[in-house]
Amino acid sequence: MLQIPCIGNVKKYFLRLGLPLLAVFALMFALKPGDFPLLLYKTCQIVVGIIVVEVLWVIAYKPIFGPIERMESYERRSVLIFRGLLYIAVILGIAWGL
Repeated sequence: MLQIPCIGNVKKYFLRLGLPLLAVFALMFALKPGDFPLLLYKTCQIVVGIIVVEVLWVIAYKPIFGPIERMESYERRSVLIFRGLLYIAVILGIAWGL
């Protein structure tokens, strides 16, 4: 059985949120100056979507599923697929104005 090492919350959220934001800011240098407001607007929508998903997960789903670290591999995979679909649905919904 594959063991996932225990990762601290700060490191977990940095890997989850910090690295994609660093990539976005690095890609900003490849854009024209007129594209910055649109990029900033869409980045803010994505950040709001991530915050909404995290709050929704903590309030509505974490009490039902429990800690992911304590699940078996097949349960963890199913919950993480569901969580990924939740991320996609909320972020696309906010970015598309639904």
